[in-house]
Amino acid sequence: MEKWSQDGDEHVRRLASEGCRPRLPWPILDGMKIDPSLYVRKSLANSLNDISKDHAEWMLDKLAGWDLGHEHSVWIARHAARTLIKAGHPGSFTLLGFEREPLVEVGPLELSVEQLVLGESLVFSFALQSKKKTVQKLAVDFAVHYVKKAGHTTAKVFKLRELELRPGQVVGLKKEHKFQDYSTHKHYAGEHGVEIFVNGCSFARASFMLCD
Repeated sequence: MEKWSQDGDEHVRRLASEGCRPRLPWPILDGMKIDPSLYVRKSLANSLNDISKDHAEWMLDKLAGWDLGHEHSVWIARHAARTLIKAGHPGSFTLLGFEREPLVEVGPLELSVEQLVLGESLVFSFALQSKKKTVQKLAVDFAVHYVKKAGHTTAKVFKLRELELRPGQVVGLKKEHKFQDYSTHKHYAGEHGVEIFVNGCSFARASFMLCD
């Protein structure tokens, strides 16, 4: 498979990535870190993402040894770390050049409505201000705390925006999020929440009601 990872045919190289998942030998992964084929890079990133779920530090340490100035390597690293980024793992943000401890002020978090029904959308907005004396690279995410059938809530994280803020710079961010049932997700009435994260750190939260 290590030989396949260097083949001229992208389908053979992808076979090297998919053929022994979910625990690929590192020489195969490392040998394809700048693969020109998006088809292959997606497979490689998925393999690394699998590893990150129970060997996060090992995976991040290996990726830190790559040349992340190369567009293909950084693409793989970003997608490989997606589960860790959603979980707010500090090392995943550091790997991709984001501030480990962002110095920002968020707020107020404003919601368009206090309650809504299934099929409607919630619009939320807030101001984000840098409190650092140098430029900060920031990844802004939001989580929706959904009510489950048993009555408790679970959070699902969504990407909002990546940006760089100059010292003291203020930006306004706004997002519309629709609430509708899918085959993979059913909504339940009750008090839901929206939470704002910057580089994995929680900065603001607000609640609203989803009604029958």
